[in-house]
Amino acid sequence: MLFSTPLVLLVTLAGTLVSAAPALLATDAAAAICDQPKLSPNEKDWSTAAFITANSDKPLKHTPIFWSGNTGGVSVLADAEKCTTKVVPQGYTVGMMMCQHGGFTMPSNGVTTTTASQLWDTASRVFAQNTVGKAFVTFGQTVNPQGTWARVEFPALQANTKVTSVLQIDPNTCGTTCYWLCKSPAECTGLKKCANAP
Repeated sequence: MLFSTPLVLLVTLAGTLVSAAPALLATDAAAAICDQPKLSPNEKDWSTAAFITANSDKPLKHTPIFWSGNTGGVSVLADAEKCTTKVVPQGYTVGMMMCQHGGFTMPSNGVTTTTASQLWDTASRVFAQNTVGKAFVTFGQTVNPQGTWARVEFPALQANTKVTSVLQIDPNTCGTTCYWLCKSPAECTGLKKCANAP
């Protein structure tokens, strides 16, 4: 009798943990996608182009969300990351993909040397080349017409025969607004071609 109450408590606690396990696992899975790779202002710390190419997801494990520009001087990156939980299947940005793997170190924000730009171009190109199926993109109110999206990412998506559509999403609502590329009409139902799309 002395052990009956602790035993009941132990069995109850075990049952609670087992029933909660799926929720815990789901939370851990979502948390596995993180925000950004490690950033450094020191070029000697940066990953090489070869390392980026060899260690990126191929094919991508989540739906890619590309982004470009800023609103009121603030990068639209945070909006893109917010939208990763709204698209189906779950999305990630190039930075989130690199952070998930670990071991990537990229140039800090504001480092604008030629080498830094080339490394981010490489990461963005690989992200686009490894896309399969649907991709999303979101923009700030101000977009550089010679930015990474126009120069690197969209051309790579166009050349990728495994991409079925590229849909633009609103940075505030994360809802689709138009399409940049539509090889699969079912994915573009009710949408028009984006005004800025070539």
